Amino acid sequence: MFCPLCEGGFESVTIRMAEGSPRHARRCSQCSGFWFDARGDEGLSPEAVADLDIPQPNYSLRHMALSCPVDQTLLEQADHEAGPTGLKVWSCPDCHGVFYPRGQLALFYKWAGAQGMPTLVAPRTRAALAIMLTVLGGVLSFASVGSSGFQAAVTEPLPGTGPNIVTLVLIILTYLSGTILAVLGRRLPTILMGWAIISICLFGFFVVIFAP
Repeated sequence: MFCPLCEGGFESVTIRMAEGSPRHARRCSQCSGFWFDARGDEGLSPEAVADLDIPQPNYSLRHMALSCPVDQTLLEQADHEAGPTGLKVWSCPDCHGVFYPRGQLALFYKWAGAQGMPTLVAPRTRAALAIMLTVLGGVLSFASVGSSGFQAAVTEPLPGTGPNIVTLVLIILTYLSGTILAVLGRRLPTILMGWAIISICLFGFFVVIFAP
């Protein structure tokens, strides 16, 4: 494998994750750019990144034609509109690998740490959060279905009060959409939107369960 920017050789490096476990990456021996396999750049420790890279905004690298070092696919410049000024990152649309030129990895993690970005959450923590939210949604859905007020509303052709089956299905689908945004979102506004949707749906579940 060769660096997509300068065609230098890669050397293996180990970067500690936020949870303490090691994460393997590749660093160019010439230009010091970093290559990560799919999602390998997530959940890293900002302190560990700072030991290997120095934050450096880059305004000279613009729309360069870089090729993936794995499958030679043309890399796409990642969309980081919500990131720090001067951030330049490329990703592969096929293997989903990510390339950070020198200074960009540290620049992003320094900014993310200052913003309190949830992108620093380790993948295992995200998986546990997804399971917890899904189980919570399932429990509340069954509780809503079994509530007496809901059952009474279902039996009425045109219920005047209380939610009907369509309302409950919409709440469940919306809750699942919010969970996906909150867990898989990579930008702070997307994640906050997901949690806002979850909060609204939780309120809707409790209204279904406890409303007279």
